[in-house]
Amino acid sequence: MLNAGGRIICFGVSSMNQAKSIWGKLRVLVQFGIYHPLQFLSQAKGMIGVNMLKIGDDHPEKVSRAMQKVIALTEEGILQPFVGGEYSVNQLAEAHEFLESRKSIGKIVVKW
Repeated sequence: MLNAGGRIICFGVSSMNQAKSIWGKLRVLVQFGIYHPLQFLSQAKGMIGVNMLKIGDDHPEKVSRAMQKVIALTEEGILQPFVGGEYSVNQLAEAHEFLESRKSIGKIVVKW
């Protein structure tokens, strides 16, 4: 469904770290599909992979600069994050379970 000149950005393979066996890791890989560079070159398409942990390890200043911009945009009301759930501090375990279930959408807020 990607048009010529389009880009696909892939992120979110943290489930790879959760896979306990080689078969679990292979399952995650298979879900992404198999792509060959010619599929993209011949149709002027692109794929970009983003691993924020790697970027943070190698270039912490870039992550810091980006976070400062996100905070400023949020404070200005330009960026309005979607809140997918609110929990009290007494429900911290439930909030964490919800995140681990990978069913959350948006941000999870814990009120202290």
